[in-house]
Amino acid sequence: MADPNNIRSFPIGSEQDLMPYGVTVASLESRRIEWISKGRLAVGKITVLDGDPGLGKSTMMLDWAARITTGRALPGEPGWEYGRIVRKPRGVLLLSAEDGDEDTIKPRLDLLKADTKKVVLLKMMDSIG
Repeated sequence: MADPNNIRSFPIGSEQDLMPYGVTVASLESRRIEWISKGRLAVGKITVLDGDPGLGKSTMMLDWAARITTGRALPGEPGWEYGRIVRKPRGVLLLSAEDGDEDTIKPRLDLLKADTKKVVLLKMMDSIG
């Protein structure tokens, strides 16, 4: 059992004392979220697609990745049906726990005309080596 008298405290006298651990909220400037797709995809944020098998999550993810890397409109935006260019192309970081990189993800992105130089596949730890 832990000794309750052996609790370490970290006295904080100034903002400098916090620097090894983080930043104070007071030192931050508030800013608005920049949306790629309003209420769906935000610039620089993580988006998770979750659901039962067979619903089209991977298909949607790769379609959106292709559109983002080429600057084309996303579903729901004006001109999305015609692949209209509406924004600056951006990079995409993907993590897929089910689909194969070379037999599924790459061929699908090629078919969707993605800029695959802008797509990075994040490798899971058990697949490195």
